[in-house]
Amino acid sequence: MGRGKAMRLEDITKDMSEDCKNLNCDALGLTPETIKAQASPSGRGKGQKASKFGNVRTELNGRTYASGREAARAAELQLMEKGKEIFGLCYQVRLPLAGGVVYVADFLYSEVVAGKLVTIVEDSKGWRTPEYKIKKKLVKERYGIEIKES
Repeated sequence: MGRGKAMRLEDITKDMSEDCKNLNCDALGLTPETIKAQASPSGRGKGQKASKFGNVRTELNGRTYASGREAARAAELQLMEKGKEIFGLCYQVRLPLAGGVVYVADFLYSEVVAGKLVTIVEDSKGWRTPEYKIKKKLVKERYGIEIKES
């Protein structure tokens, strides 16, 4: 591609292999295998307490989400990925932070912004807890990525 020429989505996706679809995860040192291994268990068994914030676990396309908000956003992102607006959509990605702390992002994907492939970390937030606010700052500090809240 020549200098100064804008990148087209078709050019980026034309020769993209299965490995390249997970480029955003690779940039953070993650692989599809480690992401699957780190996936959070879902569902609530009998006798377990209801959520503190009133969220209801929601199943969509065989995957259980922590809330209806998260499931709705996942559906939007899946459509965006099918339409090749975003690439390498990953779920419940664990990002190690300082002091042994781990932040679990609801979604991680790549999108083209101003001709560059950019990694997006997204969290479906109904309530911003003090713990989340601290982890958000730590993610920015360690990875240089601003968490997108939806």
